Amino acid sequence: MKILLTDASSLTSRQLTTILSRPPKNHIVHVLAPPGISLTKLTSHVSKIHHVPQFGSDPYVWLEAALAIIKNEKQKFDILICSQEQVAIISAEIDRVRQTGVAVAAPEFESLRAVMGKIEACRTLADAGLPQPE
Repeated sequence: MKILLTDASSLTSRQLTTILSRPPKNHIVHVLAPPGISLTKLTSHVSKIHHVPQFGSDPYVWLEAALAIIKNEKQKFDILICSQEQVAIISAEIDRVRQTGVAVAAPEFESLRAVMGKIEACRTLADAGLPQPE
């Protein structure tokens, strides 16, 4: 399978590239990477690095770049894996992502919103009856 990771800089992404590309899986792994140094640029487990803008400054600019890469890749991607905060924009725009034909697993945006911020996460935990430190 051909897999695209939404992040190239985290340890999670580095671990995913290793797990996915090694036998017996032998998947082809590409990553989306902003300019600068990232952990996955230092590994032989990534087949290709696609340059995208920084996510934090404007998630919609990042999304447009990511969608263009997905649409324009010669051999289509089978799966898009969200390994960091990019899951927020992917979840919010899930229909646009799925229109590219790539499979993606992302929670509904409202579910994600319920745990993204500290205040929302506290409310979610309280609503579930789970204890929290003061």
